[in-house]
Amino acid sequence: MATKVAEKTAAKRASVKKTTAKTVDQYIAGTPKEQHAALEKLRRTIKAAAPKATEGLSYGMVGYKLNGKYLVYFGSWKTRTSRAKARSSPPLTDRFPMRW
Repeated sequence: MATKVAEKTAAKRASVKKTTAKTVDQYIAGTPKEQHAALEKLRRTIKAAAPKATEGLSYGMVGYKLNGKYLVYFGSWKTRTSRAKARSSPPLTDRFPMRW
C-alpha cells in the first residue's frame, strides 16, 4: 500500500511543469494560450487591489509581496489556473474578495 502511494506521489511530482521563467511576463507567456487572458485579468485585478505590492516568482508561481510579506499567489497548470491567499497576508476581503 505504501509503495502505491509513493508511486502516485512521484508520478504527480514528475508531471508538474517546472518553470524556467525569470519574470511574470515570461511565466504567462509559457502557459497555455487559452489561459493568457484570464491570467492577465487576474494580474490586473491584484495590482488594482494592492497597487503597492511587488510581483515576482516564488514556489513556481506568481506572487505579490507587500511590506516584505506575500499577499497572494497564482499559478497555471496544463488544464487549470489557481490562486491562493498567502498565510502571512493581512485580510484583503474589502478590496480583493477570494471568491471569483
